[in-house]
Amino acid sequence: MILDSGIKYINKIIRGKGVNLCLYINKIFHIFNFICILYNTFKKMSEQTTPQIPNFDQIVKGNVSIKKLSKDKYRITFSKIGKFLMYQVWDKDNANNINAKRIVGYVSAKNWVNEFKKDNERLEDKGKPLYTPTTIMETEDDDVYAFVIHKAHLNSCGKVVFTVSTKEISLQNNTSKKLIQLPQGKCNNVRFDIDDVNDCLACIFYPVYGTCVRCFEDG
Repeated sequence: MILDSGIKYINKIIRGKGVNLCLYINKIFHIFNFICILYNTFKKMSEQTTPQIPNFDQIVKGNVSIKKLSKDKYRITFSKIGKFLMYQVWDKDNANNINAKRIVGYVSAKNWVNEFKKDNERLEDKGKPLYTPTTIMETEDDDVYAFVIHKAHLNSCGKVVFTVSTKEISLQNNTSKKLIQLPQGKCNNVRFDIDDVNDCLACIFYPVYGTCVRCFEDG
C-alpha cells in the first residue's frame, strides 16, 4: 500500500506542467526525497520483523568410551547421555533488552545431534566455516581436557558419537599438555561444557521465540 501510494505520488509530480529548469530540478529533488523516506520506512519494518537471536552455552553429561584415531583426533562414543542443558548468555549489546529474560531449557541428545548435522551441512553448501565448538570435558576425577567437536552423529546402535580434535587448541602460559591428551577407554559421569551455540542450532527453541536470524534470512 505504501509502494502504490509512492508510485502515484511520483507520477503526479512527473506529469506536472511546465518546462522551467528550476521547477524540473525541484521535482527531481522531491522524487529523491520520497524514495529516501520509502527506503527508511521499509528498513524499519524489516528490523521490526527480524527476530532477535540470543546466544547459548551448553552442558551435557554421560558415560563415554574414548578411542584415539590419530595424533590429535579422537572418537567419543556415549553409552549413556543426558539431555543438553542450553542457557542464554549475557549479550554485550543487549539489543531489544534481550538480557531481561534469559532462556534456559533442555534439548534431547537426538535433536541436538540432528540440528548440529543439518546446520553444518547448510554452512558447507554455502561455503562458510563449519560450526566446531570449543569444548571442555571434565571427568569424575576432576581431570579437565580441551578440544573442538568436528562432527556429531548417531551410530547404527543409536548412540551419540563425537569426532573431536585437539589440533586447534592453543595452550597458553605454560599450560600442561595433559589438557589435550584425552584418556582412552571408558569414563563415567563425564561433563561436557560446549561453547556458544550457533544461530540455527538454537532453532531447537522455536516454541520460545520463533525463527532464528539465519533461518529467517535464508527464507
